[in-house]
Amino acid sequence: MLCWWLLNRGDLAAERMLSGYSLALDARVGVVSFWETLWDVGRWPLLVWLLGSTSLGRRMIPFVFAARGFFLSFAVAGLSVASEGGVLLAFCLFGLGAMVSLPVLFLLGNQSWEMSGRIRGRLFATLSDYPNEYWFRSLIALGGIAACALAEYWLLPVILRRLGPLLV
Repeated sequence: MLCWWLLNRGDLAAERMLSGYSLALDARVGVVSFWETLWDVGRWPLLVWLLGSTSLGRRMIPFVFAARGFFLSFAVAGLSVASEGGVLLAFCLFGLGAMVSLPVLFLLGNQSWEMSGRIRGRLFATLSDYPNEYWFRSLIALGGIAACALAEYWLLPVILRRLGPLLV
């Protein structure tokens, strides 16, 4: 509703952004590095994982989940309202990565929530506080994030170039 209201007021200049985006795709400018893609996919899971090693995680992890949900839904809604091809563009830009990064976020959020609950009364956890399953799940999450970043880095530009004519 916020996106629709901003678009009707003219505060969300999505038409100009989408037309400029399709022109940039056609000209093959604006190359994104792998590290930027990795940061884009892994920043929220990394924040939740880091909060799990502190007693603050018990209170902050729900706020991180709320912020991630709001920003993702706002971006998807903004692109969906912006143009006829907005739903397809929103799925390509956010849906493909979210199919991996959101389950990873929930996996890390669950274990971080439990870990931050274990270390009550202390500010940080020590290495002896972490069970072996914690590190195993963290490695699985890291592998999922890396695979998702690689897939977005290689596949997303190709998909967006193919969808370029539908965006305007």
